[in-house]
Amino acid sequence: EPAKFGLEIAAAGAHHCLLVGEPGSGKTMLARRIASILPPLDETAQLEASLVHSLAGHATGLLGHPPVRSPHHSISTVALIGGGTQQVLPGEASLAHRGILHLDEVGEFRPSALNTLRQPLEDGYVNIVRARMRARLPASFLLVGTSNPCPCGFLGSPRQLCTCSQQALDGYRRRLNGPLLDRFGITIPVSPVPADVVLTSDRRDESSEIRGRVVKARQLAAERLGTGRVNAQMTGAETREFGAHSGEALRLLTKYAERTSTRALVNIQRVARTVADLAGEPEVTAEHVSVAWRMRAPVLGSPAGAGAVGSTGASGRAAVAT
Repeated sequence: EPAKFGLEIAAAGAHHCLLVGEPGSGKTMLARRIASILPPLDETAQLEASLVHSLAGHATGLLGHPPVRSPHHSISTVALIGGGTQQVLPGEASLAHRGILHLDEVGEFRPSALNTLRQPLEDGYVNIVRARMRARLPASFLLVGTSNPCPCGFLGSPRQLCTCSQQALDGYRRRLNGPLLDRFGITIPVSPVPADVVLTSDRRDESSEIRGRVVKARQLAAERLGTGRVNAQMTGAETREFGAHSGEALRLLTKYAERTSTRALVNIQRVARTVADLAGEPEVTAEHVSVAWRMRAPVLGSPAGAGAVGSTGASGRAAVAT
């Protein structure tokens, strides 16, 4: 439930998210299902996404639903970001435009390839420069990453002992550099679901319920920011105007500012705005800011059950009056 709550917020505000959990905990399945709670593409988004796929030679017609791209971790930098020698072709980042780029076991990707994602994550497009040609390709996507908490995958697991040395844990933490991690607005520890819940749960209509809440939250964001825009795209001025700017919420945000980077602090404000939208609240309160802060759990090299979303539980859900 806490993981689904985090994905609901990610979908509502288009906040990049990273799911961390032991093998078999369901993180990859959850990442693949996030497309089911996204609203269908509007006319402008359909045209943009379809043009990119047409340029790549994919005769798909108009795309009605957000595209989902899941490249293997062995992918080359050019295949991920786009390029070519005779003709510029879109890479996976552009093919995911207006949709989802899912990186399974993100820590296994080449650091050089991951670093090329920093520009599109910030600007929404890719600049490709070659000796005889230049191109700017759209690449505005929701990045959804998954990862084990450590090389063996069982750090913090109640079922199996972690066998990683401290040196191995330190090296694993360095797989993802700071600037890239800062661009994940939400990190979600995923714990294994108990067997009795797996065998007896029947929530077949849950995706449609969540999608309805996501659509309402996106409508509120569009009324503030303009058609087609989401909270993750708020400028600095918009973040100051629509984020936490008074009372206890601002005091709490000031306290958090001492413990994180400026980019991460801005992401916390944007996520808090989305939490407030899901709750139908016009103002961002201290509770919304607190939920957004808990969404920034330790990631690689930390126990998968520790920190943020795993500890929100009912209080996190209560902040989103569903």
